[in-house]
Amino acid sequence: MKTSHKGDEAYLTRAAEEVLGTEVLGAGIFASLEADMVGLAGGGALGGAATGRLADLGVGGALVGAVGTMAAIKGGQEATAEAQGTTFNLLVAVTADRVVVMDWRRGEAGEVVRDMDRATTEVHAHKLGLALFLTLHPGDGGPSVNLKGSVSHGFAQSGPDRVVLHLLTDGA
Repeated sequence: MKTSHKGDEAYLTRAAEEVLGTEVLGAGIFASLEADMVGLAGGGALGGAATGRLADLGVGGALVGAVGTMAAIKGGQEATAEAQGTTFNLLVAVTADRVVVMDWRRGEAGEVVRDMDRATTEVHAHKLGLALFLTLHPGDGGPSVNLKGSVSHGFAQSGPDRVVLHLLTDGA
């Protein structure tokens, strides 16, 4: 199966349809906001400390420190998501009557994390810089889902993310 999904709305939609067995109106890749924030803070602190220690030993430089810190952040994000029983990247699929959040691993849709009634799910969306923050409050009283996507035309995945945003906020 193809592993690149950036900007390929049709691919994401088909991947969701394979798991759900129903027509999907739109699908996009979003990050778990909790995993993003916790991983960013913890991984950044760890990477920064390691960079400082390497500098004390006379090893590395700014580039080594930056790469190490980025790797620590990514590792922290993935570990946080795994501890929450999910993946860092999530596929959000919108059908005629459902909003479904699924694991996204190596270019494939996986386990359903949350399945919400589209008609009763309250959607809060706001943009901050290049990021889109999306909170889904299911009408059944279940836990909310906090997601981070992109609406910047400079990022390939922003096209599918904007489709999901439109479906959830404009009711198309």
